[in-house]
Amino acid sequence: MSSIAVASVPNASSNDADVVMTDQRAPTVARNGVRRHTIRSTAFVSLPPVARGVCGLRIKVGGMAKRGPYEKGEAKRREILRVALEVFAEEGYRGTSLRKVAARCNLSLPGLMHYFASKEDLLTQVLRARDEENRRLWEGYQGSDPHLEMVRAGARAAGLIELYVSMAAAGSDPEHPAHAFFAERYPRARQSVLNVMEERVREGAIASAIPPERLAVLLIAIADGIQLQWLNDRSIDMEQAVKDMLTLLEPAPANGD
Repeated sequence: MSSIAVASVPNASSNDADVVMTDQRAPTVARNGVRRHTIRSTAFVSLPPVARGVCGLRIKVGGMAKRGPYEKGEAKRREILRVALEVFAEEGYRGTSLRKVAARCNLSLPGLMHYFASKEDLLTQVLRARDEENRRLWEGYQGSDPHLEMVRAGARAAGLIELYVSMAAAGSDPEHPAHAFFAERYPRARQSVLNVMEERVREGAIASAIPPERLAVLLIAIADGIQLQWLNDRSIDMEQAVKDMLTLLEPAPANGD
């Protein structure tokens, strides 16, 4: 196995630092006062984004200095996530789906995975991208019940619902890449639903002894639960289940109505 010597050299004319990488087998030593660190690896050594984007590090390979391809890499990641959303929505995320994502992005499967820490990380980032799309849909919805629009959007992308349910279960493990995503997501989702519930209460459209913050928890539980049932029985009407919940919260009709 070969080794890669990495030397950090201050640049006298700027705040940048030059990172020199050479593939060699001999042990590294300090030369001209510059400390060289040996990393035993046969894989490409990728500087973290914070080093490439914030510190402005430059990589010298074969004596030529170039800016790190951070922006290009981020653009490719966004492309991968966009394509993954399309493929997973159509076909689910199991089987050959990742290979199809790679092919549509003109990458090999190993090339695709170069942009993510692991398959689980990629899938988690797909869920984040899906939430971002849903957030824009929620904010742009003009009707009184954005919950129903979310359910309709989910029904058009069965594969993403399958991914969500599967990753929600796996994310209960604190070591899983999706754990932080769901830990952040549910408080944010509860707040969004709470805002709608409080507005409906002020309008008189909801009459319940249950406080709005607890109604938000119930509504999310119904939405998540009906998705799980729908995955196993497509005859179930997800939208109707949410409508029924909202109907139960409507004020009772006055006598004589």
